Amino acid sequence: MIRTLMESDLEDCLALTEFSFRLKLSEKERALRLEQMKGDFTLGYYSGSTLAAKLTILPLQLYLGGRRLAMGGVASVATWPEFRRKGMVGELLSRSLGEMREQGQTVSVLNPFSFFFYRKFGWGYMSRIKRYWIPIGLLKRDSGTSGHVAVAPMQLDEDTLQIVAQAYEAYAARYNGMLSRDADWWQQNVTRKKLGRLAIDYDANGQIAGYVMYAVKDGLLDVRELVYVDEPSRRRLLGFLAQHDSMAENVTFEAPADDTLLELLDEPSLRTELNACYMFRIVDLERLLAMYPFVGDGEEHRFRLEVTDRYAPWNAGSFDLTVHADGRAEVVREATSESGDASTDAGGEAGTLVGAIDRLSSLFVGFSSCSYYRQLGLLTASEETAATLDRLLPKKTPYLLDMF
Repeated sequence: MIRTLMESDLEDCLALTEFSFRLKLSEKERALRLEQMKGDFTLGYYSGSTLAAKLTILPLQLYLGGRRLAMGGVASVATWPEFRRKGMVGELLSRSLGEMREQGQTVSVLNPFSFFFYRKFGWGYMSRIKRYWIPIGLLKRDSGTSGHVAVAPMQLDEDTLQIVAQAYEAYAARYNGMLSRDADWWQQNVTRKKLGRLAIDYDANGQIAGYVMYAVKDGLLDVRELVYVDEPSRRRLLGFLAQHDSMAENVTFEAPADDTLLELLDEPSLRTELNACYMFRIVDLERLLAMYPFVGDGEEHRFRLEVTDRYAPWNAGSFDLTVHADGRAEVVREATSESGDASTDAGGEAGTLVGAIDRLSSLFVGFSSCSYYRQLGLLTASEETAATLDRLLPKKTPYLLDMF
């Protein structure tokens, strides 16, 4: 049986979380966790009176094409070992899609323990994260730009946090998938977990242009967040980090997949990793298409989408999509087949796109292009249709700084 957890269930829920994620919480930390969990929406799978498996849906907002969309963040998925491989998590995921749709969350994001596992349920690849390890001596101390970087007090006052949050939102809107953070998220998931030391960048006019959160330990300068609204800000922040050369030998931080830091270094003696990170799913395709930030090219374009989605039947079937000259979209859903699968007999027609929801999710979040998916045989469309759709999709790199 699946039901929504109540306050009386939270001790059992936390016990499962502690076991599954190998947490060792103090009594103070447990009390804080329990208090925070009171506001969570958690689904539990019960075997008799025992909580066997569970997942939490976080009501969040993310940026897509510069617009904010309601998103369901799937988190804290866990099962006791004796109940694993019985399909319980699959049933919870299926139920969660209906819950997210009812709550108006058109898309969903999760951080997978297995990409293969979640792709079966319609989540697709979302982003690639680049991690750098750089000898600190390679960073230039002189940024060559006007402005300055100042270290902020360890205890942030409300005004300082507000201006830091403004810089973050400007940065976040440049990418697909970044969270739009509210005050509670800043307090519980950023300043409490990531802060360390904070330095704020100001431009020549005294306006905040970025910030860096970091810590130094055992000769490593670990950057938790590096946020900047323009290139001069990034250079000033990197120059500030370079001033720590008496304390650290190396710097490490994450960046979007298309980051071009190498161009700023005189020597390319650095180590990088590029890893897939997070997964993205369309929860309500019809609603997403109607509000999607297409890029208008001055002409009207019509598409027919033939979609397969086993776990969200409202997404399965045929959709007629019109993208107007200014990027506004209209969508009409046709009747779904009895099997819940999309027809595939018109894949080669101009204007027709055929595919499963996981691939379409990756496409609309910007993980790859329609032309490339067509080339790989992962989506079916004419060459002209794929090229046209690629022109209309916002060119923003998928990226996400937060963990949940």
